Amino acid sequence: MVGLEFLDLSHNSISEIIHMSLKKIQNLKYFNVSVKKLYGEIPSGGPFKNLSNQFFIYNEALCGSSRFSIPPCSTSSRHISNRTKELVLFLMLGIALVFIPITLVFLWVRYKRGKRAPEQADPLSIATTKRISYYELLQATNALSKSNLIGSGSFGFVYKGVPRSGTPIAVKVFNLQLKAAFKSFDTECEVLHSLHHRNLFKVITSCSNLDF
Repeated sequence: MVGLEFLDLSHNSISEIIHMSLKKIQNLKYFNVSVKKLYGEIPSGGPFKNLSNQFFIYNEALCGSSRFSIPPCSTSSRHISNRTKELVLFLMLGIALVFIPITLVFLWVRYKRGKRAPEQADPLSIATTKRISYYELLQATNALSKSNLIGSGSFGFVYKGVPRSGTPIAVKVFNLQLKAAFKSFDTECEVLHSLHHRNLFKVITSCSNLDF
């Protein structure tokens, strides 16, 4: 907006400071921010040299040059603010320098332990997987009703259900009219087989027939 000449933001409830970057807009001839909730310092350089105090009246707490009929800004408060910012910056850098090496060491130890850990048998192997019928799925999900729908994706829908065991389950039904649905099913099986996390649902079993 370096070519901006006219800007009227008066009579609104915006609460903000006047950014010092506006001093760079040399072509600015009219700048009205009266009757607002502005606070902080009015810039003194650039186009603000030629603006009158009428453009800044009825604001929250503006300060700056006496020609704007406002109180002068406190230099000490700005100095304290800058020191505070520097202190926070140095503190964050110090924390980062301490925690980043600790985090890297922790991840390295976890990685080494994971390589040494013996492989365990998959508790959901084909031999121990519970079988479930299509009729049981319909009963658990109220015949796949819309009231049980909890999500949808590119290749199917997910329904909530409660089988006879009483344990809530999520049932993902793939749209077999899409050829990519079969590939998506295989991909999800591979991913869920290799991932174990407390926030991921465990796969119980699958159910299929010619049309489902």
